[in-house]
Amino acid sequence: MVKVAIIGTGISGLTCAQSLIFSESQFDITLFEKARGPGGRISSRSRQLDQGYCQYDHGAPGFHKPQELVQDLIKKFRLGRLLETWEHSKDNHYLTAIPAMNALAKFMAKPLHILSRTRIERIDDGHLYDTDDNEYGPFDLIIFAIPAPQILGIMNNLNEQVHHHLNRVTYAPCRSVLVTSEKKLELENLKNKDIWEIIISQNKKPARSTLNSYVFHAHSDWSAKHVDLSNDDALDLALDLMDLKPSGLLDAQAHGWLYANITQPYKEHFLKLQDTVFACGDWCVPEPVTKHTGYRGIENAFLSGHYLAHHLLQNMHS
Repeated sequence: MVKVAIIGTGISGLTCAQSLIFSESQFDITLFEKARGPGGRISSRSRQLDQGYCQYDHGAPGFHKPQELVQDLIKKFRLGRLLETWEHSKDNHYLTAIPAMNALAKFMAKPLHILSRTRIERIDDGHLYDTDDNEYGPFDLIIFAIPAPQILGIMNNLNEQVHHHLNRVTYAPCRSVLVTSEKKLELENLKNKDIWEIIISQNKKPARSTLNSYVFHAHSDWSAKHVDLSNDDALDLALDLMDLKPSGLLDAQAHGWLYANITQPYKEHFLKLQDTVFACGDWCVPEPVTKHTGYRGIENAFLSGHYLAHHLLQNMHS
């Protein structure tokens, strides 16, 4: 039995775990997640209001029709029943999960052993230690499925070349604002609309609440300029810029994604950090990064997790 630790439960970590479990080899896998649940950037929030149930896909709202390998993974993991086509605009059709984006992660996580609210702080000789100095292990394999800068914060004994690869990966942040309005918003007439890269009407996505809920994702330059603001201050600023009065809103929230879009990836599907330590994620992208990485990021995360698992299985059987 091969004992495996996977740090991070976004799509790449979940895909890697699923691919190993679906193989004929014997793995004992433990996943570690610092948040309360899996998903990473395919996150969703919901809130019960007096007027009904509002929900927001405040991370990546969907992904492009995937290439053949990702379609095969979706079929293999039986994810198809969770996905429906979403027409964001006349020329832009995507896949989105129902009834919320995080349903995808929740379903993939069902057969897995996940320790939530567990932030791994350091690694030593196959053992993992969290922020409370609890010890886990030993593990035969350790896989990081988190942003590259976070790996550098945990691994302090990497060789110069690996450190260079991780250090070269760069990101652009994204500020997200979530509002539910008493009345339908006239999005075309919003003030300072140019600060938003994309505005999503949640009730136009399949199997969503009928309330007038919206997710605004800011451009990276505006997000970077205001990256140090608290969520409350960022929300106040955004509402003021759009001239949205709180009195007309049923709900308003903000969120900051520090590692939203990859601007400089590592140009392979995964990275070997040490003999038994590897990394995967949406930052492992052999192809050139394109605009709206948030959409492509999900597909890249599927591929990275799959290719790493495939590599590990091949090495086991060789």
